[in-house]
Amino acid sequence: MADEARRAAPDPEPTRLQRAKKAYGVVGDILTPGRIALLVAALVLLVTGLVGGWEAATATDDDTPVVTAGEPQDVTPFEITVQRLRHGDELPGVAPLSETHRYLFLVLDVTNTTDAPVDFTKLARAITIDADGLLTTPDGIVHRPQVYRGNDGLLARTYPPGVVTPTVLVWSQDRDVPPPDEVGLTLNAFTWRYSAVEERESWFDEEPTATMTLEAKPMADA
Repeated sequence: MADEARRAAPDPEPTRLQRAKKAYGVVGDILTPGRIALLVAALVLLVTGLVGGWEAATATDDDTPVVTAGEPQDVTPFEITVQRLRHGDELPGVAPLSETHRYLFLVLDVTNTTDAPVDFTKLARAITIDADGLLTTPDGIVHRPQVYRGNDGLLARTYPPGVVTPTVLVWSQDRDVPPPDEVGLTLNAFTWRYSAVEERESWFDEEPTATMTLEAKPMADA
């Protein structure tokens, strides 16, 4: 009778832990740790796309300070004073005449506020402009500006500490687009940190620190 009673009694309800183990046992050979990581990465990309992509996710905040030209701005690791912006067809020794594009010339004074030289590529990333028809890569990314020293027209290499360096940034703009009357500028500051990816310390993570609107005049008005 005891054996019959045990056979007739219903199986006990599985615990939550037992149900979880059973479920993982069914999919464990499919959802390996590596595949789970890929799934998470795919979900991140999907969510980013839904909110407008990386560009929208990193767009300038509405509360970024609006500043004016002619005033020194702290744009770590630089102090930058934007002077003026001009557009033109050429600049001897810097921007040759082209049938396809004109140039936008941003004139500024740059001071490296750290105690070590800073590469010119950081300055090229420290300022972005908003103008139609800027030349882009095949992927649609706007080319970084060429960086020239304003006192001799040579390509800039490094910015030494504490020295005010007149600088000209040069962007190319499609000739089919009318030259702008004004251009929006964003100043981007950096953070000094160690990168596990690059295995070195440097200036990374540029973030908008100020914006301005600058009148764009022809070179004849320089």
